[in-house]
Amino acid sequence: MFDRPNFTCYLLNQDILKSRKLVKSAHYQVYEDAFFKKAKDELLIIREQPTVACGVAIAAGLLLMRGPRRFLFRQTLGRLQDQEAVFAKAVSNAKELEQAVGSVKLETKKLLERASFAEQEIQTGRTKLKDTGRQIQSLVRHINRIESDVTDFMDELREIPDGEALKLRKEVASMMALARRQKAELEKEITEISELGIRV
Repeated sequence: MFDRPNFTCYLLNQDILKSRKLVKSAHYQVYEDAFFKKAKDELLIIREQPTVACGVAIAAGLLLMRGPRRFLFRQTLGRLQDQEAVFAKAVSNAKELEQAVGSVKLETKKLLERASFAEQEIQTGRTKLKDTGRQIQSLVRHINRIESDVTDFMDELREIPDGEALKLRKEVASMMALARRQKAELEKEITEISELGIRV
């Protein structure tokens, strides 16, 4: 059924793979045990000597801060550097800074010009809105006068019992309804202009 040599090779390969996995897991177990043992020992030392632990923690905290780290570098390794190299680096940094300041200056100028233009546009827009608001108010007053005249005219038409007068009254009433809708829209627009803080 089975080819005996091939099957035996297959079983040997499987055994080898299992042994390798066992060896790897044993290696991992050794490293894991060593790590946790070391961590446990360090915790015991910290527990037994809290003053040393506090000193180490403060020193590590100071080294993590930028200012003390720079100070230490300047006082130790910084002294070993060549003065010409330090000066060349400083000159290079100064040029980069000058370029950055120049670009910021140009960008600031552009933005200030845009802001000035926008302020002018806003002022022009406010003036236009104010003028439009006044024109709208004038038109609303004109509609009010028309309403008053139409009311008098409707009273006169009611006194005429003719069918033509009735038809005319309907036409005038529909025109007045349209005028009132227009007036309401205009008054709404005046309110919106006033809400923008523009006196009309």
